[in-house]
Amino acid sequence: MESRAAATIAANSPTSQSATAGTAVTSPPSVIVKDANGNPVAEVAVTFAVAPGNGTITGASQTTNASGVATVGSWTLSATAGANTLTATSGSLSGSPVTFTATGTAGTAATIAANSPTSQSATAGTAVSTPPSVIVKDANGNPVAEVAVTFTPAAGSGSVTGGTQTTNGSGIATVGSWTLSATAGSNTLTASSGTLSGSPVTFTATGTAGAAATIAANSPTSQSATAGTAVSTPPSAIVKDANGNPVADVAVTFTPAAGSGTVTPTTPVSTGTDGIAVLTSWTLSPTAGTNTLTAASGTLSGSPVTFTATGTAGVATKLALTTAPSGGAQSGVAFAQQPVVQLQDANGNSVSESGTTVTAVIATGPGGAALTNATAVTGTTGAAAFSGLAINGPAGDYTLTFEATNLTPVPSGTITLSAASTATTITGHTQDPSVVGQGIAVTFTVTSNSGTPSGDVTVSDATDSCTGTVAAGTCTLTPTTAGAKTLIATYAGNTNFSTSASPGTPHTVNPAGTATSIAGHSRDPSVTGESVTFTFAVAVNPPGSGTPTGTVTVSDGTQSCEASVAAGSCSIAFSSAGVRTVTASYAGDASFNSSASSPVTQTVNQAPTATTIASVSPEPSTFGLPITVAFSVTSDGGTPTGQVTVSDGTVGCTATVTDGSCSFIPLATGDEVLVATYGGDANFLTSDSVPVHHTVNLVPGPTSSR
Repeated sequence: MESRAAATIAANSPTSQSATAGTAVTSPPSVIVKDANGNPVAEVAVTFAVAPGNGTITGASQTTNASGVATVGSWTLSATAGANTLTATSGSLSGSPVTFTATGTAGTAATIAANSPTSQSATAGTAVSTPPSVIVKDANGNPVAEVAVTFTPAAGSGSVTGGTQTTNGSGIATVGSWTLSATAGSNTLTASSGTLSGSPVTFTATGTAGAAATIAANSPTSQSATAGTAVSTPPSAIVKDANGNPVADVAVTFTPAAGSGTVTPTTPVSTGTDGIAVLTSWTLSPTAGTNTLTAASGTLSGSPVTFTATGTAGVATKLALTTAPSGGAQSGVAFAQQPVVQLQDANGNSVSESGTTVTAVIATGPGGAALTNATAVTGTTGAAAFSGLAINGPAGDYTLTFEATNLTPVPSGTITLSAASTATTITGHTQDPSVVGQGIAVTFTVTSNSGTPSGDVTVSDATDSCTGTVAAGTCTLTPTTAGAKTLIATYAGNTNFSTSASPGTPHTVNPAGTATSIAGHSRDPSVTGESVTFTFAVAVNPPGSGTPTGTVTVSDGTQSCEASVAAGSCSIAFSSAGVRTVTASYAGDASFNSSASSPVTQTVNQAPTATTIASVSPEPSTFGLPITVAFSVTSDGGTPTGQVTVSDGTVGCTATVTDGSCSFIPLATGDEVLVATYGGDANFLTSDSVPVHHTVNLVPGPTSSR
């Protein structure tokens, strides 16, 4: 047979089929190509293609076989259930393109999930407005029909109709109805389907209270309380619907009958979520007896609800001061008028109740104060009478408060308190008599009927004083002057205790003994006329002490010097040589006795001298005629006495120092050397002058005449 050109293309396989969505069709689409005479044509190219979202193919490009047939490799449908389209195209052949369709069907049920809201509410005992529904899908999310679903309410969660359902073409199963429990609260329903993922699906619905139907007492309708006080259990009413569920937000008006006290609030009270409307308080009439209160709310069954309460006589709630304490008192001394305190109830009625302890406390006043005998106990009449109540404290204005457990206290008026009196006494003073500078241990006491004083005590003899604390009870007084003393101890007082002074106590203070000594004397030895300084000290003999005043005289019995004790030294220039015995004598003063030192030895040697030839007259002299030599002898130690000899080595002359000159006739002519020698005396050493040259000329001869 002779081959001809391809002319037509047409479907060789069914053009419509179905398969599970996401799987391959069982019969891959194929086409047949023929020539104009209807003969199959081989080796013709055919292209298979799917529209977007219409699955996938393999072997999209094919060539017709010897039978003129070209078959796509495979066609896997879209995972989404529905229609899928595939075309086979071959150039301009008649019939090209050839269209194939395949319906993707849902697979096996795989999941279950809520299709309606999972949470809603309805009046308790009624059906929810939206019956719960679920949707069942395959693994690709395609709804699956004809799947059995069971709807089951939990215990106490109402009832359902049509609890067993089958999913429709959209994969949805809906319960017939769900009527909630008659009791308000949470209801639970589950939708189950075998082992599907998500099973069971849980739905909840809150059953809410219906319209208010009844009102009744929620608290006791009869109770008692102290007249004028609030009842312990404020009245409350509960409002319910026809099913007995508490109803919130219902206004209830509580109204006390005339003379039956007051309520808080006076406006209507709304019920809470528990259906209860409760008063804040119901305060009974201050008059004992029956009190009546009604709770009303419109036309509710049971309205109004009546409550009664019996007001009983009051217990003690406060204190009253029937007898006030004295307006003035002394610290530590009981009030002249002792207070009486009465128990009363809240309305001011006296309460006869024994055994209640009433305590007085300081409300205002200076710090540091305390009360004595500050408690009293009520008797059968409810009165507490104080005895011995007193304030111990600083002077000033006070107020008291009288208190008892759980009772309102009562204040006092102003009480003006003066300081407590004291008595100061000197109990001892040793050593008596004492001496100046000796410490005297003075003991003392300060007492008071209002307690134990504290602070300082000063002991004085009018010149000197010491201070000690009351607690120490002693101080040491050291008198600085002698004489008959009067010791007085003065307590300084404080805010709690007044000052006081002891009676005068005589005490004798004698002058203290002294010891005088020469500490040094310089120079030793000295020379005549040289000043010798003597240092001395005056010490006070124990047990005395202090600083002596006055003068000290240093003397060898002939010569002396004098200076104050404070100066500590004086000087003597001895006028004659020899060994001196020197003592220092302290004259004493009003507070210190006199004393003398042990003697010391001072050696006084002769003073050195200086001899000088002042002049020689005449100069020069003439042989055979006398010359007069003037001289002097001096000394730092005074005025020397005795004789001076002037010599030229052969002859000379002698005269007293006082004369000051002497004359002699030289025995030779020429240059002479004159020396003046002082012979010394008991107080001055000898000395020679510096040699002095003198010229003696010959007698002039007779003059010749011509």
